[in-house]
Amino acid sequence: YNTGGAGAPAAGGGAGQQRVRAPSRGRRRRAGATKHGLPTVSDMLRDELRKLEKPITRKNLINIGNDIRAESGAGELAKRALKIIQENRGQNTLVVSIRNPDEVKVLKTRKDFQLWFVDAPARLRYERTVKRRRTDDFFSYEDFVAKEKLENSSDPNAQQLTKVAAMAD
Repeated sequence: YNTGGAGAPAAGGGAGQQRVRAPSRGRRRRAGATKHGLPTVSDMLRDELRKLEKPITRKNLINIGNDIRAESGAGELAKRALKIIQENRGQNTLVVSIRNPDEVKVLKTRKDFQLWFVDAPARLRYERTVKRRRTDDFFSYEDFVAKEKLENSSDPNAQQLTKVAAMAD
């Protein structure tokens, strides 16, 4: 399930398994996990920014994610998500906001992993972002689209949504 990130991929359990409810907003129980225990890469990054006492902006989320990938390997965020999945002890789990091919490779070490790429038109993603009041890094639709282009880098430690989309099951 994706609430409208830039083509943000979601990973879910195998066919015939129960559906997982969408994460609701609320107090986090574990770092990087919603109250339903669903790991979201974006929430992991928000937790990192809080530790560093930096403002939670789109730019800072992208930068901290790229920094973590550069320092610990491009699959590091997926490794953190796997820890949360293991805490769920085999329950169906959904990982939201996978943005790098190495994250997919790490998650695919689980035999029950499936990658679903969920997308929406740019205008709808923009409207959802405005509704969630996450417009601190842009003001107009044109700014939003320009910022999204940063999510398709050729840097192996950065966001590469087009490559991730091509890896979907």
